[in-house]
Amino acid sequence: MKRFVPIIMFNLCLIVPLLAQDDAATVKTPVISLWGGGSIPYLPEYSRQWWKNGWNIGGGYGYDFSPGSVGYSSLLLTAQYARFAFDVNGTLTNLNLLQKKVSLTRNPTTIFDAMLCYKGAFSPGPKTPAPYFLFGIGFLHYSEGAVTATGDTSFTNPAKSQSAFGWTVGAGVEYPVTEMIRVFAQVKSTLGVTDPTRQYFPISGGISYRLGSR
Repeated sequence: MKRFVPIIMFNLCLIVPLLAQDDAATVKTPVISLWGGGSIPYLPEYSRQWWKNGWNIGGGYGYDFSPGSVGYSSLLLTAQYARFAFDVNGTLTNLNLLQKKVSLTRNPTTIFDAMLCYKGAFSPGPKTPAPYFLFGIGFLHYSEGAVTATGDTSFTNPAKSQSAFGWTVGAGVEYPVTEMIRVFAQVKSTLGVTDPTRQYFPISGGISYRLGSR
């Protein structure tokens, strides 16, 4: 996955000038966003069996910049929280324990990230749907509860918690409801450079509000 980062950065270098205003007097518009939705675990591989699909909630604050020839760009500071419930049957299957009398208990897994994100929106007009891409880097923290098995087989996997560098990349589409309000839907890949690597896919919808221009 790491090799995709320089590829993404190179493509951003090509696209950003098209989304930036040619005039030096760039206008910044403060914007606040809120979103929520579902989350799909992906890495490490066992998480696909041990975790159920979860939910996420997040928000961001930043600035929209004056539109260029094909759209506009934004710089946002975002925070997101995701929670995944423990999948007992999936874990028993993964550990080949379905045929035994085993009871499993575990607390949910949670992931928190804070990212500085760049968003580039392709907007042909002020009242049309605008597809966009985003890329961000920052901080990620995950926490897994201990797994305890009792019965025919007994063991305890200790709780895990780690903080690390993280990055996210995604795409979405937004629609202007009014001059100040936009609704959007997006899908992202969020990855933490932990050991082992943590990755999940938050799929969410939300609303953004432009606080006014200056």
